[in-house]
Amino acid sequence: MLIYLTLIGIFLSILLLCFSSAKSKASIYLSLFFFTLSFYGWIQWVTLYSGNKLLLAIFYTNFGWLAYMEGPLLYWYIRSILNDDPKLKKGDVFHILPMVIFFLTALPYIFTDFSYKLDIADKIVNNTSYLAIAKPTLLYDLLPTELIFLSRPLLLFAYCFYSLVLFVSTVQKEKDSVFEKQLRFMSQWITALFGFLTVLVVSHLSLIMISFEMRDEEVFFTLNVLQIMSAIGLTGLLLSPFFFPGILYGMPRFPEYDMSQIRVAPLIRVTQQMNESEKKLHEEHQKKIQFNLEADYLKQIELKVEQCMDEHAPYLHSDFNLPQLSVLLKLPVHHLSYYFREVRKETFNDFRNKRRINYAKKLIAEGKANGLTLEAIGVLSGFITRNTFFTAFKKFEGISPGTYVERTEKTQRI
Repeated sequence: MLIYLTLIGIFLSILLLCFSSAKSKASIYLSLFFFTLSFYGWIQWVTLYSGNKLLLAIFYTNFGWLAYMEGPLLYWYIRSILNDDPKLKKGDVFHILPMVIFFLTALPYIFTDFSYKLDIADKIVNNTSYLAIAKPTLLYDLLPTELIFLSRPLLLFAYCFYSLVLFVSTVQKEKDSVFEKQLRFMSQWITALFGFLTVLVVSHLSLIMISFEMRDEEVFFTLNVLQIMSAIGLTGLLLSPFFFPGILYGMPRFPEYDMSQIRVAPLIRVTQQMNESEKKLHEEHQKKIQFNLEADYLKQIELKVEQCMDEHAPYLHSDFNLPQLSVLLKLPVHHLSYYFREVRKETFNDFRNKRRINYAKKLIAEGKANGLTLEAIGVLSGFITRNTFFTAFKKFEGISPGTYVERTEKTQRI
């Protein structure tokens, strides 16, 4: 079962990377996290279950260092969706140190003769207990084998806990802000993500510890509760993004404003001299200002969208979509998504199709239906097919285009 889950995970992570990175750069970290997690599962399957010496020689130890990027990628993803800033910082170099250390200590093995690797693979295939005494990297001469095996899931668990703390603290901080509703939605996704991840990591840790305690690797080959939990955790983790498609747009955070440029009511005393009551009033005033600024930003989006539609009519192009509007307005696509979802309370497709229907009605009012078919009017209005035009027209006008033409002509005759 592990082989199918890991292959599906690798495939889904590639899909996520290809189709979501344009919408939210934070999704790049999420897809890479799923890829490294699934790839580690592939290496585990090759090592423990495949019995294939060639695959073992290729993957055993050569790529194990990638697993130490799971934690940092998870942390960078959470930080990115909270701050709406996917850029890495100088301090982030410390997060990749475990991976660098493991990679450097594995270099002698990576560049060793392939026949030697085949010999190691042969020993593992014939007796998996050899994994407990093998020392493929220099790190095994410095640390106990048990600690090296436990280091990867322990590091991932630590990052999981830290990322969860970061998210919870942000939820508390933004509790009364304009993002409260979005945070509630994000909380559902984060709960699912960390829930399944915790089940996977804890069950995997338990399997490793029991294996070393009993000096019996057969625990990995016998169907038990821990293996079932591990499978549930990995399956839920890999499928969870597809139950929360909205998270692929990221957390909508708005541009920072220079508060020094905003006139605030003068204070009687400096902040340090304020009593508790004055401090509370000042904080509430600052929150109100920030809320108004965010409302102003949403208003700016609305004005830009309406101006673009009126002046350039991009909706008349059949392939016009939200990412294209993002490029035209030079605004992040997830900000636009947030605007349509939370402010206009409609999908972008409905907004676009309403514009198209209004244009079609304008053509009909100008008498174009006398010389053009309704299908042609639909195409001129931006619809690809007659069917999509008729469906959208009836959805927003309550009648078919043909009926609308008859009523318009009758009204004009009168």
